[in-house]
Amino acid sequence: MSTISYSQDKWSSIGDVVYIGNAGGFSLRYCPQPEANAERIAACVNFCRGIGTKNLQDNYTLTRLLEQRDDERSKTTKLKEALVKYEKVFDELFGHCCSNGVFNQWGKMFDCTELNEAHQTADRVLKTLGE
Repeated sequence: MSTISYSQDKWSSIGDVVYIGNAGGFSLRYCPQPEANAERIAACVNFCRGIGTKNLQDNYTLTRLLEQRDDERSKTTKLKEALVKYEKVFDELFGHCCSNGVFNQWGKMFDCTELNEAHQTADRVLKTLGE
């Protein structure tokens, strides 16, 4: 069984020409949208660096990576939804706490400091996730 080798050099594009490291390049001048396709080819080859040709042909690695990406996006979406719900409930609860106070079962005033700190953390996370 022979091993197919391919260039490990970084590919780039300028205009309609795709360059393979410093080894030269090829033109897409007569292809549809040559500049956009040259840029895309270089980006795809660089992205796939280190993934064997057989895996690319079988699409197993890429399929698994895409599934993992979609799973992470789904988790992020669910986290954002939960934090948005929390924010709404917090605003109502904290407004009540500030105007009426909250008391424990022995009638002692409840300290809302930790609740407020949790809210600030959730708010920072929402901003990071792009609310």
